[in-house]
Amino acid sequence: MRAEARGVPVSRYLAELVQREVGGGWPEGYFEAVVGRWQGDAPARPDQGKLEARSSF
Repeated sequence: MRAEARGVPVSRYLAELVQREVGGGWPEGYFEAVVGRWQGDAPARPDQGKLEARSSF
């Protein structure tokens, strides 16, 4: 296994691989392709109810 050969945990190896392959930013054209593309009714947030009473310290 490549992680083992490098002497690092698999989780670290995968994190480095993702960082190298994907990078730290958004893919080119992401916002142009996604933002403003919602079709249909706007999502509705249901009633959140009342806050519970909590004891004071």
